[in-house]
Amino acid sequence: PDPIDKKYGLPSNADYDGKYKQSDQHGMNRLPHSLSVTAHQTRDALEALERLGGGDKPFSLHLSLHSPHPPMIVTRKYYEMYSPDDLEAPISLDDDMKNSAYSRNDKLGNEYR
Repeated sequence: PDPIDKKYGLPSNADYDGKYKQSDQHGMNRLPHSLSVTAHQTRDALEALERLGGGDKPFSLHLSLHSPHPPMIVTRKYYEMYSPDDLEAPISLDDDMKNSAYSRNDKLGNEYR
């Protein structure tokens, strides 16, 4: 079990308390850091720069890394960087969203209410 993931072992589609919240899936990816999605995307971008950067034509390269979006599954390098006991959770974690513009937007449905 992961000490950070409060929902460890529960089904991912469970309605925990009647409210929708951001994913609370945390853990360690057991693959080496060099095989992570972030490392793969970065390698691809660097290879593209090598191919395109030497020419005389202008170009644009956009790299959009998936992380740090949920699920928060990181490689050992980052997982062990800080102890959960030494970190303070942001107060926004328990925000009821009553003052959020999202909660007043009917187009978003009930996700933020």
